[in-house]
Amino acid sequence: MRQLKQKKMYEKMLKLKHTTLNNSLMMEQQQISNALAGDINPERRAAAKRRRNLKQQNGTVHEDARIDGMVNRPCFTNCEKKSWCDPSGWCDTNYYCTPSNREGSAKEPNMKDQKCVPVNKKTKGGRKYKRGKTFKRRHNKRKTTKRGGMRRRMDNKMVNEYQNPHKLNRPNDCCPCVFKLLGMPIDQVLFYQDNFGSGFTSEALVEGMNSGFPEYNNIMWQSPDLSKQSRESNNQLLEMIFNSIPAGTAAVGGIERMDGTKHCIAFAVTDFNQPVVFDAQVGRIYHGVDSIINQWLGTNGQEPNLRHIYILNSIRKDGSNLQLILDISGNDITLDVNQKALEPYNKASKTIQKAVRSYLKKKKPDDKIGGKKTRRKKRKRMRGKRKGKTKRKRKRTRYRK
Repeated sequence: MRQLKQKKMYEKMLKLKHTTLNNSLMMEQQQISNALAGDINPERRAAAKRRRNLKQQNGTVHEDARIDGMVNRPCFTNCEKKSWCDPSGWCDTNYYCTPSNREGSAKEPNMKDQKCVPVNKKTKGGRKYKRGKTFKRRHNKRKTTKRGGMRRRMDNKMVNEYQNPHKLNRPNDCCPCVFKLLGMPIDQVLFYQDNFGSGFTSEALVEGMNSGFPEYNNIMWQSPDLSKQSRESNNQLLEMIFNSIPAGTAAVGGIERMDGTKHCIAFAVTDFNQPVVFDAQVGRIYHGVDSIINQWLGTNGQEPNLRHIYILNSIRKDGSNLQLILDISGNDITLDVNQKALEPYNKASKTIQKAVRSYLKKKKPDDKIGGKKTRRKKRKRMRGKRKGKTKRKRKRTRYRK
């Protein structure tokens, strides 16, 4: 009974530890997204710089700190080994430091020294366990999670079964709505909605693609100022964007209005080479050239005052200049699609090959014209026919007599 209580207490403490770590991680991600979006004032930016310098110089507070709120705090004093020993001869070999305050300008008031990780130690220590073969096989198994893509296959099922995840209290969740349209699981969409409340920036999108697809050069292409160009040149620019998207695929894009606000959308091309614009957050589809120019970009359309158009491009680094193409499940099929496109297709030769294959299947291996075996078979057949005819004649003559 006592062991069971200890086990429950241990599980409870472990769960509390995980929640505090997750909260701190989400807080840091929110700070990073706010920094990318430019929503941090100069004072907070300077405080973040001071904390970063302290972490690089002195170290950070360990996860096993005495107080959970001090985890991952920068050390204001140098993280070093204290080597405290008691009268019995036991010595503490852990590293300790005094954590800094949130501004990174002084020590945290009324705070004891906490366990820390020095700068020269990459790991946090601990006992190393031997890992068997089963762990290696399981660890090296390829993950099949769905990922976002820049030229992604789409079908009618994805469009018809799309459920808009837009929340009223999240006015800047246009990019997660586009991710949901392109096949991202709902749990990841909710995570991005909760942690990127101020919206995605082009830098954040490119950074996410670089981490997911490091073998590609990921660039958020920006168009020239549309307000300074003629209508014909803007139409040619739209035609160039849609020509870069293969039939049956979609791409992540965006727009910037004259007032400086930005919005995430999706460009697509159908199997019949018809351009489509998806406004996933609003839940509107603009199908065809006339609908895009009049209802989306026209003076009476939804977006009459555009300054820039963006599209996310991913090009291979091996010199082939191939665009990243993902299937419906999110797997990279760039090389497979381009290999099939390079193979020549001749309808006449294909039909001839099919006819030859069917003939070879029906033909027997020994059936050669003018061969010895075919002549013997023909002679046997002729002999059998003659014998049958003579027997029938004899029977009939006997019966008549």
